[in-house]
Amino acid sequence: MSDHRSYLARGVLGGGLVVYGDREGTRKSVVSVGQKEVEMSEQQRVVELGLMSFENLAEARRDWIQQVLRPWCQAASLKELRKAEQEWLDIAGRVDAKATLWTWAWERFPEIVHAEMPGVHETWEVNVLLKDGRERRGYPDNRQSLRGMLVLITRSAESGLGQTPTMSIDEIQTIHRIRC
Repeated sequence: MSDHRSYLARGVLGGGLVVYGDREGTRKSVVSVGQKEVEMSEQQRVVELGLMSFENLAEARRDWIQQVLRPWCQAASLKELRKAEQEWLDIAGRVDAKATLWTWAWERFPEIVHAEMPGVHETWEVNVLLKDGRERRGYPDNRQSLRGMLVLITRSAESGLGQTPTMSIDEIQTIHRIRC
């Protein structure tokens, strides 16, 4: 979408469709068709989408989730992720935000996610390097790591089990699995 229209954006829907209002308040759509964008009126869009089969519509939605929504979750700030969480039902449909939004957000650190499990993966001990240079070591706690905040379970001979202070996804530089 060109810069002059970006502030008018109303939302992104599946299949590369952006709905916006122009300066006169007329609803228009920009539909991504391959590498080019086609602007059409709301009426034209309804006619075009009406000709699409359900299978094509479902495929376009799956493609949009994999090519747009999931990568956005992997790169978005905690503030933006929390905004998306409030609208997740409208954006992603009836799916659990923890199983999608937050799992996809944590995919920016592949060492703490598992393809078949939602949330952070608890099996391996990890070393977390924060952007301010501090390091934390422990096992991710999926139950306590909520809404973009990571908690590690620690263990020591002196104090037994404990936990690290909560870390924001925005504070984390890297996460590496500790291999024995």
